[in-house]
Amino acid sequence: MGEILDFMLSHWQLSGLLLLLIIGYIIFEWRVSEGGNGQISPEQAIDLYNHQNAVLLDVRTAEQFKAGHVVGSDHVEYDESDKKLKKFTKYSQRPVIIISADGRNAGTFAARLAEHGLSKVLSLSGGISAWQAAGLPLTKKSK
Repeated sequence: MGEILDFMLSHWQLSGLLLLLIIGYIIFEWRVSEGGNGQISPEQAIDLYNHQNAVLLDVRTAEQFKAGHVVGSDHVEYDESDKKLKKFTKYSQRPVIIISADGRNAGTFAARLAEHGLSKVLSLSGGISAWQAAGLPLTKKSK
């Protein structure tokens, strides 16, 4: 044990770097487990929708949306102009959950909404694919 302490004291820069890496890893893992990376599971999305009146925005193509979407979700084109995105500022106090096909486009769209003042923007991790994999229902009815 004394040899390890001697090494750490002799190479304090390396020891400090190792300590920073360990702390960074712990913080990263904590943020991921708490949803701090902006992504949430389908179960968390249901909880937010039911208990915090979350807004569900589906950014898939119109055809994909018509083929089946999450109950209560609104369709928004992924490449919607920034001018049209301003209409969502009315949701600034509510959680907004972005749903894409596989979760990849949701983060980018969420960042665009955040630029318009929405502070509680999250993306559905894995997108509609994860929703279906969890055995959750889709509807073809419009809102």
